[in-house]
Amino acid sequence: MPVSPFTSLFQGRRTLAQAAASSLLLGWPSSGPLPQVFGDGLKRSGTTSQGPAKACIVLFMWGGPAQQDTWDMKPAAPLEFRGQFQPISTAVPGLQICEHLPQLAARAEQLCVIRSMTHDDVNHTTAPHWLLTGRKSPGETSLPLDRDWPSIGAVLSQRGFGTGPLPPFVSMMPVVPNGAPRFVEQSHGQGGGWLGPVYNPLRIDEDASLPGYRVGQFSLQPELSSDRLQRRRSLNTALQTDSANPADTVAISEQYRRAFELLASPHVTAAFDLSQEDPATRDRYGMN
Repeated sequence: MPVSPFTSLFQGRRTLAQAAASSLLLGWPSSGPLPQVFGDGLKRSGTTSQGPAKACIVLFMWGGPAQQDTWDMKPAAPLEFRGQFQPISTAVPGLQICEHLPQLAARAEQLCVIRSMTHDDVNHTTAPHWLLTGRKSPGETSLPLDRDWPSIGAVLSQRGFGTGPLPPFVSMMPVVPNGAPRFVEQSHGQGGGWLGPVYNPLRIDEDASLPGYRVGQFSLQPELSSDRLQRRRSLNTALQTDSANPADTVAISEQYRRAFELLASPHVTAAFDLSQEDPATRDRYGMN
């Protein structure tokens, strides 16, 4: 029996899906209000996991420090190849990491450091495809993003992990200072790809370092009451039902459904309310 490309893609990530269970987040702390929302969804869906994990957090560091300055110090390599910092021992015998990561070194037993992964793509917009999908980018930089292989978060979304009110795949996009080019949005491998736009992440591009940080898109406008919102939803449903080509509006309809659920849920606003976090906790993660 032939195996589809998507089936083979997912089989290699089954363990991740079981452990992650609910969602893929880019750059959100594991403590605080947001995981509580996902935890409620897990209880409703009956999903089991290998341990206490309720969400999978991927910290993808755009322009982050090199591996020879963090996880793979290469102390025996020539000076022109190794980094300028010194290695330190960790809680795992034989594993050394950078001297500037002492807290991670103490928690090394909870880490799985992969040093064998490599690729030959040096393009900033196509190389992420390797890292976020496990496959080479199908084309050049100018290739439409819907030709990409789906990212891990899109795979979990398609397989039904996570239940409302929040989408199962949320992407916290970085704010590039000083008007720098936003190549982040143009980079490949971070969305639904050929699975379709329904499985793209909910993107949040707010500067969390500013006082009064809030994700305004999740709040109803003062002039829009809950009753009025529901009437709009009913009208939208009727219009979609009367469409001559309903198949052409599947992705749009799904986005509308998600938007209405987000606006109607008080849990969503609380999930992104950083004022509920202890300032000391925020300082540890970084005020951004």
